[in-house]
Amino acid sequence: MRCRAVLALVFASSVLVTGCGGADRPPQDRKSSSGGGSSPWVRDGAVPKPVPADARPPAAGKGSKDPDDINGDGYRDLMLSVPGPAPSNGRVDQRIGVLFGSARGLDLTTRAVYGRSDLGLPERTDSDYGQGDYLGADYVRTADLDGDGFPDFVTTERAATGHSVTYVAWGSAHGPTGRPATPLVLPPGAVVTVGDPLARGDFDGDGHHDLAIGGGSAGGPDTSPGHVRILFGPFSRAGAASRTRTLPDSSDIDLLAAPVDASGAHRATPLYLHHDDDGEQTAGTLYLNGWARGRDTHVGNAVEFGDFDGDGTQDLAVSDSGSRNNEVEPGYEDEASHAFDGWFLYPGSGAAPVRHEEKALGDTPRLAIDPDGDGRDGYLAGSGATLTYVDGERRVPVAHRLPARVDGQKVSQFSRAAMPVAAADFDGDGRQELVLESSPDPASNGVTYWWVTDVATRRDLMSFSTRNFAP
Repeated sequence: MRCRAVLALVFASSVLVTGCGGADRPPQDRKSSSGGGSSPWVRDGAVPKPVPADARPPAAGKGSKDPDDINGDGYRDLMLSVPGPAPSNGRVDQRIGVLFGSARGLDLTTRAVYGRSDLGLPERTDSDYGQGDYLGADYVRTADLDGDGFPDFVTTERAATGHSVTYVAWGSAHGPTGRPATPLVLPPGAVVTVGDPLARGDFDGDGHHDLAIGGGSAGGPDTSPGHVRILFGPFSRAGAASRTRTLPDSSDIDLLAAPVDASGAHRATPLYLHHDDDGEQTAGTLYLNGWARGRDTHVGNAVEFGDFDGDGTQDLAVSDSGSRNNEVEPGYEDEASHAFDGWFLYPGSGAAPVRHEEKALGDTPRLAIDPDGDGRDGYLAGSGATLTYVDGERRVPVAHRLPARVDGQKVSQFSRAAMPVAAADFDGDGRQELVLESSPDPASNGVTYWWVTDVATRRDLMSFSTRNFAP
């Protein structure tokens, strides 16, 4: 998941997440399990070991309000892409892997692997997107659309007719049921394409999960994203939303939704429509508090939701990502090397935006996280070797990277650094853990390397690789 994304990489969304409820205990009492044990803070550490060969399915839960609690047992789970049994047409075969949360955190021996057949998706015949049971987590979102307490799996696929269809694979206490997936009923005239933006949330604050989908219109010049349509839950098992809404002025955008409130409170999920860019910094429109009216934001391609002021609502941070469009055309000046310093905070309360000055180079939010459970998010800033947790005046280095050689192969300098993937409370203690991932090189055959870190105590709770994840 790019950082927008959190747990379904899923991303991915931005996949920022709030903690599940549970017993409150000091950070030093937290349990550690690992492919690498409760090790000291890792910088250039050992290569994370493969997950254990023996695995068991999770226990069936009774349902929850958390869209990332796949089995509904009250603990958040981690969804990621893992290598499948064998390559397909020279491509790395992929499946969706799930590590399940528990009172002791993520459990490496309690996991599941899902392919296309498990989600009831039609067989894929387009080799450009993988064949057979190929299914990656990047374009799959989870949300409890029918309100039964178990997340459903949503993805857009190219059908044999050449058109694209958004499918829902219904969930259960044991994960996806395996029954044929249901095509989502779109508003009249709506057209979707593989890769169109898709976000989940409770956008009207009624306690039911909704979907935001970017797409075109039938009869238009093309099917590129031109509209954002909100499909409000609950959904019928025939794939129909309770009602829909089309947002104005939503052409050529990306979508970022705040985390869904998993506490059961009926709190509207903010949604940000960020205008597409060609490398330059662009602005967007923020929708808050029941969609009364959108608010235009400052330009900036680094955008992140989090409760940065501790008032219980999700704020939006906007900053300069550093990217530039340097294709200078006659009559136009090159874009400035830095659009602005610091970052803008758009409070979830709807109050006026606040500008924060940059106290150190790159000291702007990239991923929100609450590692101490105080209800106010700090954030990760920087990248690669400079990745740092920032909380007021406090700065904590959190960079991880692989050794120069992994499994006898040299790893490029660029590929060694681990990237932040998610912040989530997997053990229900109210404190979020940081999830980091490193994807070395194509030669790794799709194997990725992961760390789950307690930022408050500067210790790794676990590390693992996805080798042998799938049976």
